[in-house]
Amino acid sequence: MNRRGFLAALSVLVVAFMAIWATPAQAGPRPPAGAIKGMCYNTARQPVAGARVALIDSTGATVAGMISLRNGEFGFRGVRPGNYVVAASFASGGRIIQGRAAVTVVDGQITYVRVLLQ
Repeated sequence: MNRRGFLAALSVLVVAFMAIWATPAQAGPRPPAGAIKGMCYNTARQPVAGARVALIDSTGATVAGMISLRNGEFGFRGVRPGNYVVAASFASGGRIIQGRAAVTVVDGQITYVRVLLQ
């Protein structure tokens, strides 16, 4: 095989490899999921930064958790559809303020919730 034939064969192999490698894998259907976005606030209607926020499913299990942001906001993505409770707590002035809110997550939608800590 001469140099030109070798390069032609190599080019065909490279193109074939790239075509196979670039083809996306056949993924199954994506699991249903939604999202929750919310805000923690106090009785003065001020955002509560640094609150511990937990997402609790209908069996009482905590499925996710986070700390609220500087503006009191929090969020959970990839949440399976169903009924949940968002529970939040924060240590303030030597005592703990807390709150809960019920939410229903729907596939493909963002559910908004506000949690009053008192």
